[in-house]
Amino acid sequence: MSVQISAIVPTSQPWPEIQPCLDGLFPQVRELDAELIVLDPHGQGLPPDAESRYPGIVHLTEPGASILRMRQAGMVAARGDVVALTEDHCRIPPGWLNRHLAAHGEHPECAAVGGPVINGCTERLMDWAIFLQNHALWFPPLPGGERRDLDRSNVSYKKRVLPSAPSPDGWDEPFLDEKLIERGERFWLDSGNVISHAQSLGPWGTLAIEFHVGRAVAGLQARNGMPRRRRLLRLVTSPLIAAVNLRTVLRVVLKRRVYPRRAMASVPLLVLISVFLAAGFLVGYATGPGASAKGLR
Repeated sequence: MSVQISAIVPTSQPWPEIQPCLDGLFPQVRELDAELIVLDPHGQGLPPDAESRYPGIVHLTEPGASILRMRQAGMVAARGDVVALTEDHCRIPPGWLNRHLAAHGEHPECAAVGGPVINGCTERLMDWAIFLQNHALWFPPLPGGERRDLDRSNVSYKKRVLPSAPSPDGWDEPFLDEKLIERGERFWLDSGNVISHAQSLGPWGTLAIEFHVGRAVAGLQARNGMPRRRRLLRLVTSPLIAAVNLRTVLRVVLKRRVYPRRAMASVPLLVLISVFLAAGFLVGYATGPGASAKGLR
């Protein structure tokens, strides 16, 4: 049976972390006769009554898998002509899935469709800082149209452009969009299809996860075919990589001036976050990913 659209939600956390996301998403899945796939590394992402609570849901478990690996495995397993992805801590508004499907129909030439992301945790400065670090480029208002980048929390792809098999540890998943752009694929931003990113990890949890992001990405790259000379170069320039990222985020934040006052007050914390990101890159290129990929959320 043909499926128009599949929705993929990986989670590293036990139930009920994913519940608010699924409660917003599932009615849309039913309305469109869509496919909903949840992936976790431990079998505890859904409640015991998941089949009666969310009839037809597909639950895939891969012991020890990272978010990167699970996201890729979901892309491969999906049966839909369009594959939408979000995160377990995102809040999905009514009509989100239908807007992704409609945008693909309106823009058949585009490989991917994305939308803006707002911050769902606005009280703590550290929550604003990490939000800006990862999502500043996609904070509304944004003009709709073609783009060269999309937010991983609010994105969908035509199945034809997705990998046919997941890579070991999902090591190349963070570079999917970059590879698609390099081969000439086009992206579209639907400026009205906004979701809320609601994740608060506390100061130390935030710094730790930024370190793990850097180490996981660098370590998995280094372990999967990166030439020794390039690995050494990346090791030496790790602080520069983080500095360039910081400069990009700061330029966006200071130029656009659309962020709330509390968000602007969090900007100095971006420097601290970048230090931990740089440390992650350094350790990743030097020693490999360790268990960092499994610590991502």
